[in-house]
Amino acid sequence: MAIPQIFRDESDKKNWNKRREEILSLFENYEYGKVPEMCFDNQGCILMERQELTSGHIKECYGMFFQKGKNYANLRFDLVYRESEKKLPVMMQVDPFANNPLFVAMMKNYAPNAKMDERFPMYDFADQGIAAINVDVGSLSFDDPVKSNFGMLELYPPEGPNGWCALGVWAWAMSRVVDFIYADTRFDLDRIMIAGCSRAGKTALWAAAQDERITGVFASVSGCCGSAMHRGKTGERIASIVKEFPHWSCAKFKEYADREEELPFDQHMLLALIAPRPLYITSASEDDWACPPKEFESCVLAGEAYRALGKRSLSSEVFPEPNCPISEGTIAYHIRKGPHGCKTYDWENVIPFMRRELNF
Repeated sequence: MAIPQIFRDESDKKNWNKRREEILSLFENYEYGKVPEMCFDNQGCILMERQELTSGHIKECYGMFFQKGKNYANLRFDLVYRESEKKLPVMMQVDPFANNPLFVAMMKNYAPNAKMDERFPMYDFADQGIAAINVDVGSLSFDDPVKSNFGMLELYPPEGPNGWCALGVWAWAMSRVVDFIYADTRFDLDRIMIAGCSRAGKTALWAAAQDERITGVFASVSGCCGSAMHRGKTGERIASIVKEFPHWSCAKFKEYADREEELPFDQHMLLALIAPRPLYITSASEDDWACPPKEFESCVLAGEAYRALGKRSLSSEVFPEPNCPISEGTIAYHIRKGPHGCKTYDWENVIPFMRRELNF
């Protein structure tokens, strides 16, 4: 089962920008779809609410709108921070779950004692001098096979087998928040990090692959269509994805159900598109559906791109025991004890890694 190569020869290493565009095009055409050319009649960003909390935190709620003809699409996001004389590093979270009652109900059954703020502890980040932005990407394209067609996909529906999808819309939304960050003098533009868990982890990787203004990436339990290799994967595979979540990928991707070995790419090449920026991938010991060994393999193989660009790859290529992080390189990985999700333990390792790699 041959694995497609990041670098086909030495010329690819010397012309990384060209090779990078070729790899990006593969993912656009076969998996996530192409972002259409867009022209809005009106668009903007509105501060809807600002609260100065007794804790000393400031919380701001924003709404972006995009108008085409008589139709609108909206994107909501929340910002939490503490006032600072210094420009603030930013941690953005992809959040497609806010308006998904099925997901909320599932989580209550799956992990009834879990703290819902573990996934993205915004106020803790603010206390550490990091501005936290939670992006409700589901407001732009609902995480549902039918309802996803409202919002942005109503303004610009997918066209042809390579047309974009909900996951593509979510990634595009994160870049619109980066636009907001770039236009605001409170933020440190050299330290814009993105995070996502599960389907949001897939989105975080795709968003950062396309938008090099994002300087650090954390993807938790992103599995199939995220950090895990397609070839040889167990648990969730392409056939499962396109059946249960057909709105996540372009129509072309459906042709590769049970034909993973015929894809002209694999997910290690997605991770390579993050290079040379810091990347942290995490798995969970009870998450066989995501297939942790294949998430780790992807990190190992992506290391070739990091080394070629003068950065450190994984500091060990031996699959680790749970709760034993491999974090000395510019790519880091750990498998956490426990179920699918993003937990406090993950953040306790990710934040120090980002501080070291981005020097803040």
